[in-house]
Amino acid sequence: MSKKRETPLHSPSLEGHHCTIDLRLEKLGMVPFFQDLSEEQLREVNKKFTANHYSKGETIYRQGDSATMLRVVVVGNVKLVAHTLEGEGVLLDMLQPGVFFGNPTAGSKDVYNETAETQTSACILSIRISDLTKS
Repeated sequence: MSKKRETPLHSPSLEGHHCTIDLRLEKLGMVPFFQDLSEEQLREVNKKFTANHYSKGETIYRQGDSATMLRVVVVGNVKLVAHTLEGEGVLLDMLQPGVFFGNPTAGSKDVYNETAETQTSACILSIRISDLTKS
């Protein structure tokens, strides 16, 4: 009997310099609302973010949790899943480095509409939504 094949996801090592300032600036610069910022402006924005490190399979937030943080993937992969009323999980997206997530949508009553879970070890930048909207 042959061994079941699995979709390979590269699991980056988070040892050492995994979430360096240069990597953080590069990935923040990929986010649409930061793309037109100068390097100096990106450095100022970066200071407002906190780096969080997750192991493979960790839940970052759950559907229905209060939506207070916006996040950016720096290293690793994140899966977004919505759960139906019947409790079935529906895969919404697989996020790569440089993608932002966690923003509440209109009419969501400021809660997350999906669950975010790491597919690999990951470095995720996070910022309070209220801090992002401050001038």
